[in-house]
Amino acid sequence: MWICIVCLAFIYEIIDSATGQGYGTLSTPTLMLLGFNALYIVPCVLVSQALSGFVGGMIHHKIGNFDVKNNIKDRVNTEILVVLGCIGVLVGVYVLSKLPSIIISTYIGVLVVIMGIIIVVGFTFHYSKIRMVIISVFACFNKGLSGGGYGPVSTGGQLVLGSEIKNAVGVTTIAEAPICITGFIMWCILNNHLPPFDLLSATVIGALFAPLIGARITKVAHTKFGNKFTKIIGVIILILGVYTLYKIFNY
Repeated sequence: MWICIVCLAFIYEIIDSATGQGYGTLSTPTLMLLGFNALYIVPCVLVSQALSGFVGGMIHHKIGNFDVKNNIKDRVNTEILVVLGCIGVLVGVYVLSKLPSIIISTYIGVLVVIMGIIIVVGFTFHYSKIRMVIISVFACFNKGLSGGGYGPVSTGGQLVLGSEIKNAVGVTTIAEAPICITGFIMWCILNNHLPPFDLLSATVIGALFAPLIGARITKVAHTKFGNKFTKIIGVIILILGVYTLYKIFNY
């Protein structure tokens, strides 16, 4: 079972670091199907993605997918996601202990489906810091609430506001590190203990090195497919949302 979880975490994180979403959204329902308690899944997803987000963000930046030093939009988006995202994830982790899981999952599924449809249709909004703030709070609230739902909203939201896919993926990945570690610390404080070591170690080891592959997939796909890659991401987001809703009503 441990090796199976390592492999799944590795595959899901390749998808996440390449497209800006999928790790938490796929990991949480998969681990639940394997018999793990959702209360312990969320912190393991958070800490493993914090570490992989740091690694992935550095790689994305190094190979030029985004640039917080010279690209003002990338820098502002990253700052907004990190600062307000840490607040959002704290609220999400707190609400996790208060609401029934079906309400949480349904909310995220509907939100992700709407975001996917907007991207596939090609509808965009004029960029503004206020809209980016709203996206940040929603995305990180989702992360703290369920371990998933951050990437589709963060990456998808940036695309809707006119960012290029490689920049959106890079910004989402690097911002995820401090956001997730904040959520993990909050979970430990509220629950007064660490999650099971076997699940924690498996997810961390599996996810940690996947960005070495995923970040390069982003660069190649963006160069080769351009705007088509954005549509592909939109379809992936839509599928993740539909899948989430399907699992809810067929559980």
